[in-house]
Amino acid sequence: SRDCQTLDFSYARFSDDAMQALAKSRSVKQVRRLIITGKKLTAISAQALAESNCLPNLESLKLYKNKIGDEGVKYLAETEKLPNIKTLRFAWNDIGPEGARSLADSSQLGGLISLVLSDNQIGDEGLKYLAEAKSFSNLEIMDLRKNQITDEGAKALSKSKCLPKLQTVDLTGNALTEVGLNAMAEFKVFNLIRARIGEEGTKLDLSNLGIGDVECKCIAECEELKDLTHLYLELNKITEKGAELLAESKFLQSLTLLSLDRNKVGDPGFVSIIKSPSLQNLQV
Repeated sequence: SRDCQTLDFSYARFSDDAMQALAKSRSVKQVRRLIITGKKLTAISAQALAESNCLPNLESLKLYKNKIGDEGVKYLAETEKLPNIKTLRFAWNDIGPEGARSLADSSQLGGLISLVLSDNQIGDEGLKYLAEAKSFSNLEIMDLRKNQITDEGAKALSKSKCLPKLQTVDLTGNALTEVGLNAMAEFKVFNLIRARIGEEGTKLDLSNLGIGDVECKCIAECEELKDLTHLYLELNKITEKGAELLAESKFLQSLTLLSLDRNKVGDPGFVSIIKSPSLQNLQV
């Protein structure tokens, strides 16, 4: 159908030859979602898609359980012929660090919102490339399950300033210890701060987001909060330790309001806040 917006070939026979034919078909110009899973498609199919003049409206490309590899990813990352692409789902595709590098180096993926690379082999090297991606400024979701990633890669991602909208990162099935998990918690809270802080940088609401002591450490060490006057942290998981970290912060000295209602800071936590030399501007 010329009006068809979704094409799903997951339950049909499909090959590289079929992809080459599809990519040349004028009847797919309205397609927004293309799904082809488990067909052992190679870089030949990726090249056909990348060179197609018939998919200008494609927004979502799902190629799970194929074999496009690093070469195929490179074709798709560099093409200018998929200007509306928002979702790339390349799980189980023999993609390694070089494939991740091609995505990171691309100047064509500024509209990308979701990237799925689970069950590949990008490793720490690949994650470091993604952390410095040139055009992932709108990326919100990244699925990197089972990719041979360790704490080293997680720490590299946690320091990234190239992914300001990224809030969901799935690293399950990788070899992360508490160090790596804490690094990811830090990354999440820094991005939350950047996303939620007001234009004037004086008010920040992080209520009911599951924030704990690790995230409090990030808040306390965030220089971007030096002008903050109102900080709302209600309905979280903050304990006495988190309150102590906030109380010791040298970047929260402008605070006049700090709300910790419905946490678990206890009397010792409140005492540390009240007696803090850094929080003398609080209106108790």
